[in-house]
Amino acid sequence: MSMLLRLLDNVSIRRKFIMVYTIGILVPIVIGAVVWISFTSREIRQNTVHYLDQSFEKTAGNFNLLTQTAINVANQINADVTLRQDLSREFSTPVEHYEIYWFFLRNRFNMYLVSNPDIASITLYIDDTNFINVDHFRVLDDLTKQKEWYILASSDTSDFTIYPHSTAISVTPPQNRITIIRKVRSPDFLNNAVNYLLIELKLDRIISELNSEGESIDTYLTYGDNRIFWGTQLTNTSTDPQFLHTPSDDKYFILYKSIGTSPYFSDWKIYGIFDRNQINRRQLVVLVYILLITLSMAGLSVFIIWSVLNSMRYRLLALSSHIKKVGENYFEPLELKNPGKDEIGWLIIAFNKMITNINELINVVYKLEMQKKSMEIENIRAKYKYLQAQVDPHFLFNTLNAILVFCVKNNYTELSSVISSLSKLLKRLLTPGNDFITVSEEFDFIEKYLAIEKFRFGGKFEYEINISLK
Repeated sequence: MSMLLRLLDNVSIRRKFIMVYTIGILVPIVIGAVVWISFTSREIRQNTVHYLDQSFEKTAGNFNLLTQTAINVANQINADVTLRQDLSREFSTPVEHYEIYWFFLRNRFNMYLVSNPDIASITLYIDDTNFINVDHFRVLDDLTKQKEWYILASSDTSDFTIYPHSTAISVTPPQNRITIIRKVRSPDFLNNAVNYLLIELKLDRIISELNSEGESIDTYLTYGDNRIFWGTQLTNTSTDPQFLHTPSDDKYFILYKSIGTSPYFSDWKIYGIFDRNQINRRQLVVLVYILLITLSMAGLSVFIIWSVLNSMRYRLLALSSHIKKVGENYFEPLELKNPGKDEIGWLIIAFNKMITNINELINVVYKLEMQKKSMEIENIRAKYKYLQAQVDPHFLFNTLNAILVFCVKNNYTELSSVISSLSKLLKRLLTPGNDFITVSEEFDFIEKYLAIEKFRFGGKFEYEINISLK
């Protein structure tokens, strides 16, 4: 650990930030993206299958409720004793039949239509040629017996037959309709005939739910041997477009669910076919979003790191450059507009205080040195003056000695005595000595001084020396 720290101490701050960014931000983001991509395909497939299963379950429930309601209505009409009695009457005139229909039969059928908006129509075909055709009641004539729904229902041994089309009498039959056909039997009917109750259902709400799955999912509503009742017709690979032939499982996810009330709708199914490439495309879209988010985060982090690094680098470079100037005897504080209040700012403030103190110390030491040099100069001047002062007396002393020698040679006795006294006085003055002198030396000095004064003033000056010795 200590070795690693020592190695880091030799790395520049910029490279340290790059290492932190790479190891702490970039590498975890890349690893997270790779791990997410490795697991996302399965999760998307499971979520898609789960979504389709829930959606189909809801559609199947609505389809069951719709068809079961129609079957219940058919059973109620079949069990209506009063209705069978009214239909078993013999009518002498059409007016009597119309009166029964208008006042009794019509209201019973309208009641079911009002309470069930998904029921398009309720029609009872009666095998009685004396009956007249009105809104909900029609005669089962020869022309009607040639229709497909009658042939299918009459040949079915069950009381219920599901006809996957509309039975409405119109030029263009409505789409997305199925008809529940109920055989109505009663021994009271004419010739023990079998009448047929047709309840036509609107599947628009069911188709709208299937169609809301989106373009990425192909949905089909089939019956019988996979005959298509409704579908997108995009992934159907059958040569006959009326039948659904599912594609291979290696390219598509296929989900189907049986719907409808058993046993009448046991062969009805909902198919959902989802292209596997859709998962890849979804994964690619999510990956693009992740990359955008990643790049945004990376860019933001780079901007933040760059800003922090630039702030530190600018001040550190300024401090380093100023330290070099200090090494060249430039003792001035570092002036920055905003040194900051972080550690670097505190360092710059402390550095400026140190430079200020050094500058003050240099000024003090310089003044002391100047004072010291001034004192030394004054001492030198004093010595020079002292030597200069010594030069003049010595010159005079030497001159006096030369005169004394001249006086002695020419027998100027009085003058030579004075010159000798003056010479000894000057010698005494020029000879440094102790602060303490003997009395005889002082007496000799005084005597010579008085002799010189005597020579100077002649007869005007007399003196006498008395020394008392006690």
